[in-house]
Amino acid sequence: MDDLKLVWAGADPSGFSSDEISNKSLGLLELSLLQKEFPFIVPGFFVIPTSFYSDYWKKHELGAKIQVESLDDINDLFRDSQGMFFSSLAPPQIRDFFKDFYTDYKAVLEPAFLQVSGQKLLREHQELVSRRYPDFLKVTERPMDADEYQELVTDFKRRFPTFDRDMILRRILWENTIDGCLCRSASPLEGSEDPFPGVFNSFPFEGSNFEESEASFALVNVLTSSFSPYAQFYMENRNVSDRRREIAGIVQRRVRHFKDFARGISTFCGTIEVAGNVVIKYSCARPGFTECYVEIENSDIVRYDNKDATVGVERYENPFATDSPSEIKHVPRPRIGDERLLRMAAMSRKLVGRIRERKKLKFDPGCFEFVIGKDRLLRLVQARKLYGGERHNHRERLLPDIPEERVICRDLVAHTVGDCRGPFVNIAKYNTDSNSRGTNFGNLTAEDVRKLDEQYPGAVYLVNPFQFAISPDKVLRGKPEEMGKAFYMLTPRKRGLIIFNTDATWDHLDTVYELDRVMVGMLKTSDSNHPLMKLEDGVEVGLCLNGRDGVVYRP
Repeated sequence: MDDLKLVWAGADPSGFSSDEISNKSLGLLELSLLQKEFPFIVPGFFVIPTSFYSDYWKKHELGAKIQVESLDDINDLFRDSQGMFFSSLAPPQIRDFFKDFYTDYKAVLEPAFLQVSGQKLLREHQELVSRRYPDFLKVTERPMDADEYQELVTDFKRRFPTFDRDMILRRILWENTIDGCLCRSASPLEGSEDPFPGVFNSFPFEGSNFEESEASFALVNVLTSSFSPYAQFYMENRNVSDRRREIAGIVQRRVRHFKDFARGISTFCGTIEVAGNVVIKYSCARPGFTECYVEIENSDIVRYDNKDATVGVERYENPFATDSPSEIKHVPRPRIGDERLLRMAAMSRKLVGRIRERKKLKFDPGCFEFVIGKDRLLRLVQARKLYGGERHNHRERLLPDIPEERVICRDLVAHTVGDCRGPFVNIAKYNTDSNSRGTNFGNLTAEDVRKLDEQYPGAVYLVNPFQFAISPDKVLRGKPEEMGKAFYMLTPRKRGLIIFNTDATWDHLDTVYELDRVMVGMLKTSDSNHPLMKLEDGVEVGLCLNGRDGVVYRP
């Protein structure tokens, strides 16, 4: 075990291979070095190399205990357990084999978890401050929301005139609002013969009150995610020859935001894609989780799709606004200011050039994942190769000249480029809850969806939206992380997908569908009276997308 060592942010990526820590980790190491040259931050992190996984596998003789070769094998394990089927999780029996991982390597992992989560620093500060202000810890032993934080700051300014100069006190207040860590998967398979976008798991855990059980739970679900039904289906569906199971883990600080989303929206996240023109796609944190799409050519915004739907929050705070929070019931979804978008695009172009110049990475990064938190600072959390960039730079591509009497609708945002024809199938009509805005599917089961896929091969589906998980015999309903993956697995014959703009989340499925040549467009509305809702199942439709806009028509 002496040769098992973690890799920390700031290490030189050229000293490691993708087999040891994955391309995802290598890109993150490169970003952690370049943050000194560019206006972005990389949240603190460390990497658990695949050597830990291999050591654990050998030590516990898992090769003889885990005999999984196909999706049928994984599904059989789920049926034997009689547990809820989640497409992103490995069967319970396999997860149980990894339950001792954290304990076996606790001597190495615990100090690292405490450090990256901020707990080590927090504890040191608590010792210092408790000597100076004995009653301070009485009010800081639990996470605080923004209002409590401001009240505490005001109180301490009054009680202690030296407060503004007391950086220890300021820091401990700040650290006590941390929002935990994220345990991220980092497979050597990602970016090898296939990108594996969003195939392997990431799991959050609370860092404000660190618990060994939470860290262990997160690690187990990440390290076993190569045995999930979705991962196995992806490999079989895309004919991936390399079926290695080992996973490296990235443990990284999460960006701080309000824990109570009913009181404010404070986090933006998305991707910056550099391929000729720069495309920035981003979403704001729930409530009102939806995607905005901006394309920048040189120093001009040439396309900007911002959804103007409203979210029902009593109080709303736009972190990019200078005025006071709105106090109205319904407010527009926020967007990142145009100047900031242009700065992000310009920086990303320079960043790609600098990474190529340094030659530390063996892949060419063209996509960066970013997060902007409550403090308005830009953080980059991943640098990866850009896959499926065909939707970029298609301004010259025109939609077909279709007679208006054959046009069904034109209010589409294109996520892919191309066209398809097939029978129309309306999954959205199965939503029976008028208050859910399309977040469940009535009594539709997994078997129902499979039968629709068999009945209408090559279908163009209308979905509103992907909000469901699956159980083999139960209703399709569940967590957003499961919804799109389940639908992807259940409808392998589909050729097109039309999605209502209602809190849908992608989890990298837009890239998966582009690689599979499935046409995907998102409606700019959540209107239940949309013309597509009036079409009968089986009606032949055409779907044409040019990378920006789209049209649904009768062939």
